[in-house]
Amino acid sequence: MFESAVPDDALLRHAGTGGTALLSEELDGADTVVMVATADASAEAASVIGNAAAARGIMSAGLVLPGPRPVSDVVTALRPNAMVLVVLRDAADLPEILSALRV
Repeated sequence: MFESAVPDDALLRHAGTGGTALLSEELDGADTVVMVATADASAEAASVIGNAAAARGIMSAGLVLPGPRPVSDVVTALRPNAMVLVVLRDAADLPEILSALRV
């Protein structure tokens, strides 16, 4: 059993489908979490997911896409828990990176 400041009922919203899922259910059985965030994304969301993964001993990687705002807030939120943290120069590189990670 683990102690976590992340509520088990935290909801995730899937960008592609618009549906929602419980963070705890998404992490059940996972051995790796890859977080893709834009510079204008909520740093709080990245932090919640990263903290939940770390509390469960799940390896996490963070990929930060460029945006109109500086990436520093999202990088700061991901840094404590991401074993791999990459700031991409071009969002078009994302499919190749995800393929290399085999996700």
